[in-house]
Amino acid sequence: MLRSIARKLLRKNTLAAVPQLLMWFPDTNSIPDNNLPEGYKHRSFLAGDEEGWCDLLNANGQLGVWNRSRIDEERAGALVEDGQHFVLSQGEHFVACAGVYDRDRDEGACWEIGWIAADPDHRGLGLGGCVLANTLRFTRKLKKRPVYLFTDDFRMAAIKTYLKLGFVPDLSHSSYEGRWRKVLAALGPSYAKYVSLIKKE
Repeated sequence: MLRSIARKLLRKNTLAAVPQLLMWFPDTNSIPDNNLPEGYKHRSFLAGDEEGWCDLLNANGQLGVWNRSRIDEERAGALVEDGQHFVLSQGEHFVACAGVYDRDRDEGACWEIGWIAADPDHRGLGLGGCVLANTLRFTRKLKKRPVYLFTDDFRMAAIKTYLKLGFVPDLSHSSYEGRWRKVLAALGPSYAKYVSLIKKE
């Protein structure tokens, strides 16, 4: 079923000639704890968070240019109610985020985890993994559906986080197997164990 849904997703994610990499989370009952470091806390979106959210996405440096209008479009679109999650530092600064999006596909409904970001000034603390794990736990409160995310070949730090959390590479596009092999090779020997995940069935 996931492969069939993946083909539909890819047809709708063709802004570029080569689609983004696609990953699935196989079991939302098995989510690592990923406890926050001292001085940080989780929080879902509250009215007035738009500016801090926008600043965080821009600070990440890999997710395009954001402004208030674009944030408002996200909130008015497929973002699930109470599905936008943040990590805040002392002083209420936004340092990591991820959201849950309701995607109604031709062959099944899914939850997409989107716009996952962490502030580079707080890198090395595992905050991206913390906010992603918390967002995955939120999906347990929703109807049971497949959960996926898109990422880019160059987002090596993010891909490390996704693999460690349990996301599995998808192979539904002809380019995926070769690209995943290159990504895993670039990540180094400690990621060799993940090669088994990209063997075609």
